Amino acid sequence: MDIFLILLKFAAGAVIVLFAGVRLSRYGDEIAVRTGLGGALIGIVLLSTVTSLPELAVGITSTAFVGSPDLAAGGLLGSNTFNLALIVLLDILYRGGPLLARARSGHILSAGVGVMLIGLVNSLILFYQQGGNIHLFGVGLESLAIATAYIVSIRLIYRYDKRSREAAGEAEAKKTDAAAPLRIVYLKTAAAALAIVAAGIWLSIQGDALAKATGWGASFVGSLFLAAATSLPEAVVSISALRIGAVDMAVSNLLGSNLFNMMILAVCDLFYRRGPLLADVSTASAMAGLTSILMTGIVITALVYRQGRDSKFRMGVEVLALAAAYFMGSYFVFVLSRAS
Repeated sequence: MDIFLILLKFAAGAVIVLFAGVRLSRYGDEIAVRTGLGGALIGIVLLSTVTSLPELAVGITSTAFVGSPDLAAGGLLGSNTFNLALIVLLDILYRGGPLLARARSGHILSAGVGVMLIGLVNSLILFYQQGGNIHLFGVGLESLAIATAYIVSIRLIYRYDKRSREAAGEAEAKKTDAAAPLRIVYLKTAAAALAIVAAGIWLSIQGDALAKATGWGASFVGSLFLAAATSLPEAVVSISALRIGAVDMAVSNLLGSNLFNMMILAVCDLFYRRGPLLADVSTASAMAGLTSILMTGIVITALVYRQGRDSKFRMGVEVLALAAAYFMGSYFVFVLSRAS
C-alpha cells in the first residue's frame, strides 16, 4: 500500500481524535465543576483519564485486533515521553518565567510515582526477556500489581493535594448552574468517547500498516506516530489551561496522563491472549520507557530546584534538557526498532 495514502488515513484519524478529544476534555471539566470535584481530581484523575481515552482505544485495538504488543506498549510509553515533551511547548508559550518555577511542589509526588510505575513496567519487560515467567491464565500477574499501585498512588496524591489546599486555605470547586441539564453533558461525553474509540481503532490499523510498509518497526511507529496522535487531547487541554493561568492544571494533566497510561497497559494485558503482554514487548519499547523515566527525572529536578525561585530568564535550562532527551530517546527507539 502506498505510504502516502497510509499517512493520509493516519492523519484523518488523528484529526478526529483532536476534535473529539477537545470536546471530551471540555465536557469532563464541566462535569468536574458541576459535581463539585476538587482540583486534584480534575487534573490528575478526571482530565488525565478522559484525555487518555485515545491511548486506551489504541492500546486495546493494538492487542486484541492487530495483535501487536509493541504497537500498544510503544504507543503508551511513547505517549509518556510526548506528554513530557509538551512541557517544552508550554514553557515556550508561558510568559511568566520558567513554567516549573510557578508549579506546585506537590507535582513532585505524582512525578515520582510515575517514575516508580514506569520503572516497574521496564523491569518486567527485562525480566521476561531473560526468560522469566509470572502469569495466571495467560494474564501477567504484574498487571494486578500495576493496577493496585495506580489506585494507591492516586489516593495518596489526592490526599496530599487536599491537605495542601486546606493548609493554604483554598476552597474546593463549587457546583455551578448551567443551561444544559447534566444528563445532556453525559450524553455528549459518551458521543465524544465513542468517536475517539472508533478513531483509535482506525489509528491502530493504520499504524500497523505504516510499520510494515516502511520497515520502521512497531515500537518506533507506536512511540512516535501513535503517541503524538493520541496525545493531542492532552496538548489541547494543557495549553487551554495555561491560557487561563492554570499552571498547575496544565502540569497535573500531563503527569496524570502518564500515570493512567501505565494503568492502560494493565488493561491491554487482559485483551492480549498470547500470554503476558510485556513478555512480547521488545527492547525498543523499553527504551521509550527509559526515556520517559529520564525526562520525568528532569522535571522533578526542576521542580525541586526552581520552587519559589525567581529567574532573569524567561525559559528554564530544563526545557533544553527535556527536548534533548526526547529527540535522543526517539532516535534510540528508531535504531532498536529497526534492529529487532
